[in-house]
Amino acid sequence: MRYGWERLPSQVNWRSFFPAIRFNQYVLSDGLDWRTAMAEIYPPELLQMPTLVPTSTATPTETPADNSDQTTTPTPTVTMTPTLHATWTPEAP
Repeated sequence: MRYGWERLPSQVNWRSFFPAIRFNQYVLSDGLDWRTAMAEIYPPELLQMPTLVPTSTATPTETPADNSDQTTTPTPTVTMTPTLHATWTPEAP
């Protein structure tokens, strides 16, 4: 491209996610990859920090089949609620 600017390629989900098209985003990489470019800005100690690896989730344990501590949930009852609009009720003849 002109003056060394390169257009960023669209992401794989560009058909369903408009920002992934990236039709107006350009980069001036000067042929450097990300790590080399960051090494020109930041000290090496900052770039060598380890990435946090999430720990695995705990293994679920079996719950005893004792149902004596369970409570029953009351069933809801239908109650009349006032309406927000005036209603018309025909008069009896």
